[in-house]
Amino acid sequence: MPRPHDRVFAAPDLRPRLIRAGVAVAVLFMAVGLAARPSDAAGGGAGSGTAIDSMVEAERSFARLSAEQGMRAAFLAFIADDGIGFRPGPVLLKEAVRNDPGPAPGFRLLWEPRYGDIAASGELGYLTGPYTVESPAEDGGVRRRQGCFFSMWRRQKKGDWRNVLDIGVRTPAPPEFAAGFTSAPHPPRHVGKESETKATRALRTADDDFNHAAHDTSFGIALGTVLDDAARIYRDGRAPTTSRAEALRAFAGAGPLAAAETMFAAAAKGGDLGYTYGRYQFAGAGGESGHYARAWVRDPAGVWRLVADIASPDATR
Repeated sequence: MPRPHDRVFAAPDLRPRLIRAGVAVAVLFMAVGLAARPSDAAGGGAGSGTAIDSMVEAERSFARLSAEQGMRAAFLAFIADDGIGFRPGPVLLKEAVRNDPGPAPGFRLLWEPRYGDIAASGELGYLTGPYTVESPAEDGGVRRRQGCFFSMWRRQKKGDWRNVLDIGVRTPAPPEFAAGFTSAPHPPRHVGKESETKATRALRTADDDFNHAAHDTSFGIALGTVLDDAARIYRDGRAPTTSRAEALRAFAGAGPLAAAETMFAAAAKGGDLGYTYGRYQFAGAGGESGHYARAWVRDPAGVWRLVADIASPDATR
């Protein structure tokens, strides 16, 4: 039986969003400060160390290309044709960048992958880390703001990597990450023989079930039923939470969702890692609405556990 919030949000046709004039590159939460090598344009190829090393190098190569040839060239090289960004709702990011007028002189984005995970099959994973936006200030100086980016990467048939989802939040202070790169903890994972299609269907059900629980109880209570011990939650204007215990404390008072819809889900070939995105609205007068992106891992019992939840509210960012 449909629940009260089912199908409140119809999944939008993304292409009309792309014809809006002046989609600013400034809302992309990506960048870099390392020197680029033109040969990196194809992405981290297969065979360059472990699968996660290859994925991390793809992110760094993306950043280096941006530094040398500009953001437009880098995004066109590394974003998948069907890759999604949030501005604040989901758009086909590569096409949006192609239609962008480009950033103003003096605008820079700096970022670096510091933390992430990859599926056992080695073709799908996520990365996150700090970013900094630099732009000219009215007094002639440099204005800076900072935040966290979160990206999903998928290995292509030829072994190169492409970014399939990009989202980020601003933070009140530079976010804290360990130096270098840290792999997410790898407790025992699901090992199944089901098809990728069946695993994706199970992931979509898990995401939808979480939305139902957040509607029927509260967002905070629902989190307690799905959070992984190392889960991270990113919200605009707030410091990220980086563990289950921290997230449950931070969102203990979060109210119920008035409506929510899972718009997309994709699982890795082995069915142990995947991602979703969709739309939400909190209950109450003036309740926040927007879109979310989530990353999930699957435990040995076949239960999907939430490892990352990032919100992109409708309000002007």
